[in-house]
Amino acid sequence: MIVVLAVTNKSSRLWKNGMDHDAHSEVIVAPERVTRRAFRTDRMLRGNKEELVGKRLDVQTIEYYEAIADAIPRDAEILLIGHGNAKGSAALKFREYLKKKHHLIEERIVDELDENLIAMSDNQVLALSRDWFNRHRVM
Repeated sequence: MIVVLAVTNKSSRLWKNGMDHDAHSEVIVAPERVTRRAFRTDRMLRGNKEELVGKRLDVQTIEYYEAIADAIPRDAEILLIGHGNAKGSAALKFREYLKKKHHLIEERIVDELDENLIAMSDNQVLALSRDWFNRHRVM
């Protein structure tokens, strides 16, 4: 069984029950802090250095990633779809988190796609997933 997971900084959508047109996604919303642009302040520089941009994940991001990991069925392969590339890709950051904390889940990722998720509807994501499945899996 393959599940489709679309990850952005604001929310993630997970399709557990197939890629049909009528499939419904489970939506996991990121805490408010993750959706805001991070910035440095003198308090942050003097105090809690874990909140500095690019250093470590903050507590809200970890909670968001854990909620996504908990929602993934334990016996499923994962088609991961992200928005953006390099340092801006939420899917890439999520995958790096999985490598460190949930390597068994990360090992089940069969492919990672980079798409404009913000502009795509659920049906478009599912159509993309079906196309990928038809190209890569022999039935």
